[in-house]
Amino acid sequence: MIPVKVGQVAAATGGELLAGAVEQQIENVTIDSREQAESALFVPIVGEKTDGHKYVAGALKNGARALFMQKDTPYREEILTLAGEAGAAVIAVEHTVAALQQFAAWYRNQFDIPVVGITGSVGKTTTKEMIAAALETEKRVLKTIGNKNSQIGLPLMMLYLEDCYDIAVIEMGMSEVGEMKNLAEVARPECAVMTNIGVAHIAQLGSQENIRKEKLNIVNKFCGDSLLIVNGNDALLRQAVTEITQKSITMDCNEETKAVLEQTAVRTFGIGEGFDISAENLVTGGSGVGFTAVIREQDGEKRIPVQLRVYGKHNVMNALSAIAVAMRYGIAPERAAEGLAQYEPIAMRGQIKEAKGITWIDDTYNASPDSMKSGLQVLLSMEGKRHIAVLADVLELGEHSAKLHREVGAYLAELKEQGRKADLLVTIGPNAAFIAEEAMQHGMTEVHRFSSNQEAAVYLRSVLAEGDVVLVKGSRGMKTEEILNQFLE
Repeated sequence: MIPVKVGQVAAATGGELLAGAVEQQIENVTIDSREQAESALFVPIVGEKTDGHKYVAGALKNGARALFMQKDTPYREEILTLAGEAGAAVIAVEHTVAALQQFAAWYRNQFDIPVVGITGSVGKTTTKEMIAAALETEKRVLKTIGNKNSQIGLPLMMLYLEDCYDIAVIEMGMSEVGEMKNLAEVARPECAVMTNIGVAHIAQLGSQENIRKEKLNIVNKFCGDSLLIVNGNDALLRQAVTEITQKSITMDCNEETKAVLEQTAVRTFGIGEGFDISAENLVTGGSGVGFTAVIREQDGEKRIPVQLRVYGKHNVMNALSAIAVAMRYGIAPERAAEGLAQYEPIAMRGQIKEAKGITWIDDTYNASPDSMKSGLQVLLSMEGKRHIAVLADVLELGEHSAKLHREVGAYLAELKEQGRKADLLVTIGPNAAFIAEEAMQHGMTEVHRFSSNQEAAVYLRSVLAEGDVVLVKGSRGMKTEEILNQFLE
């Protein structure tokens, strides 16, 4: 972050400077009072369980020299006293999270750096990493760090912008109505990638159509030459592409979004025919999946060989989107393919690990029904004596939970990849039990249900053998890495 004056922060947020001088500078922003952050702006977050205003003393001790304070906080006098003793600035605002977003939006506008926004129900992080790998062949790239893709995380991420970067690749996650609009105000992407419309957060949003409506708000700050890049294999996105290109939008979307979409250029990617960038000749080998990228141009088609160090059709899709983004910024698809060949999965997101002759697919970071299906495709694409799926609850599905878990069970029982089938299914949790139940109804016999990771691990230890391939996947709250850790230590 470049140094910013307190007066500029106050002006950007419409805040009132109650203490300190307008010329004071901040060089960092933090929401964690325990974090050592010299010359930082401390943003106290008011949550359901705690109030960040209670921790101002710790933030000042650890280097903060300015802070937001909500006007209605009961800690007002205490904070003003502490700030006065520390010589820190206090900016009174209506709401600290909104102020953080306003400041981040102002800061982002200080840079003439293009931002690529990534959204979708699954695959945002992997897509972001692949896009960055393709762009880094020729550009200096800022990319989302960790899980900084939320109403709080994304504004903090935008504050990493500096003139040393050529482009930023930013994840934009949402779970409630109105959140994508806020994120678009902050990041102002001029190119956006939509990976899919799945069922993550369907409990909050009610339907996949509502999820699409919310995610389409990513385009709200597009300008005249902006570009929307979408997965053409996704039925709801394919409908959106048709309506956008025909300038006849009947799908449900906000009026502001509709007006932008009617002026937006679209490029599609997918497996099959009829897309701007497509994949054919998919071949899975010992180190990953290879394919031919077919790029449709005005003067014909170009075919580029691509080899990935990861498995699965979903990763082919991610790679196609990365090539599309790279081409948008003047990078030849051949160069993009070179960058993609170097990409390796990040921790707990499809990593392949070996221990005592057993191959583990560590996909424990999070899960949705769609990503579980992708993980199962990866499992069955790999060489092994037996293919074993260890699946835990997918959380936050609300009233749709039983139905969506059953769909995973039916999919697993019927799925055959290159002549292989799942040999054993292990589930953990009451919701994942629906996966087991449905799989058995579709003919699977080797199915075992458990209520805890420890019970599942004990069972697996009794049955696993050299040559097995094991997928472990579940929602973050299920902590399925606990199973893996017992075998990889």
